[in-house]
Amino acid sequence: MELTKREKLIRRIDRHLRITARQLIMFDTEEETLKFLIDSFQSDLNCDFVCILLNEDGYLIPKVFNGESDSFIENFPINIRNNSSDLLEYPLAFSDSEVEKIHELSDVIRKEKIQSWFTVPYKGDYGVSGVCLIGFKDLVPLYQEMVLIFTDFGKDIAVAIKLAKQREEQKKIGIEWITESLSVNSPIEKTIGKIIERAGKGTQSKRACVYLYIEKDNSFILQEPCFGQPLSLKRIVPQNNKLIDYFPYLARMGR
Repeated sequence: MELTKREKLIRRIDRHLRITARQLIMFDTEEETLKFLIDSFQSDLNCDFVCILLNEDGYLIPKVFNGESDSFIENFPINIRNNSSDLLEYPLAFSDSEVEKIHELSDVIRKEKIQSWFTVPYKGDYGVSGVCLIGFKDLVPLYQEMVLIFTDFGKDIAVAIKLAKQREEQKKIGIEWITESLSVNSPIEKTIGKIIERAGKGTQSKRACVYLYIEKDNSFILQEPCFGQPLSLKRIVPQNNKLIDYFPYLARMGR
């Protein structure tokens, strides 16, 4: 049976959002995640306006924005309480005649001269919430069947943002640890001890150690101290450039 235009549009949007959701978790920062999100909407849905608004302490703050208006962000922050509670709970699809549903934000939208809009709220169990606004200059049919699709995608956005925030925090903690724990004036034994202890505990290994390559001796020399079980192999003289010949578990699953 041949699909109707309505069914084709819904399937195309559903497929696009599923692919985008899988790709969102690949990025290490919140900025990269959100930038990919709006680029993805514009390239595949051919929309004229995309904006990601984050809920920060009860106010909507634009984090990334792509559109023709230079004055759009000047209207923020906007108090969430001055808008419909549905804005951050349910996907909304509306034309200019229905834009009053979201109250204070309606004036901002009206200035953009966009005829068709839909929103994708994102709210997870992670203290992350906000809404993605997508607009078209022309009238675009926005169907009720899209509500469930957008609801599920909103959850994916919240998870992706949370993961990106966690990665940023982990990097920050790692840099702070290096700054606080390691010093160019520290003895090499102290530096190595801190590195391998962190590596061993972080990976739950039975042992961790550092071999330094000494070029003049053409050898790998074990550096004390070691973490966990001691090693008897103090010196390795390589006969070729294949590290796996000397470290047989290198890059092997579970090793």
